[in-house]
Amino acid sequence: MAVYRILSLDGGGVRALLQVKALQALYPQETAKGHDVLEKFDLVAANGGGCVVLAGLLSNKPLASIVDEVFRNEKQRRQLFAPTPWFNLHNRLFRGTQYSTNMKLEGFRSILEEYAKMTLPTLFTSLRR
Repeated sequence: MAVYRILSLDGGGVRALLQVKALQALYPQETAKGHDVLEKFDLVAANGGGCVVLAGLLSNKPLASIVDEVFRNEKQRRQLFAPTPWFNLHNRLFRGTQYSTNMKLEGFRSILEEYAKMTLPTLFTSLRR
């Protein structure tokens, strides 16, 4: 029977921060970077705020840096978790998007840096090295 190691990163701003803190507890080395963590897993699944954590891991940022750059940096946090202006009214009527897709995309581009410009085949090849 095969055993697979799966890292599941759930959505939600506060939950995403807690996930980074949990990863810091599991990998306490000062030098632990995103790729060091990712190589321990066979599959990573992420949703919402978990995608923000995954973007930091893919960019090979140190775990502490993900906390500082994303969750403590007010500009970055506001960009990634910018509410959709009509969310409150719309959400009462329909299940809609809570956060601005365009603002989140720009936030991801700034986290992913050079990776954001790569095509998927190129990204896959560069991450496999």
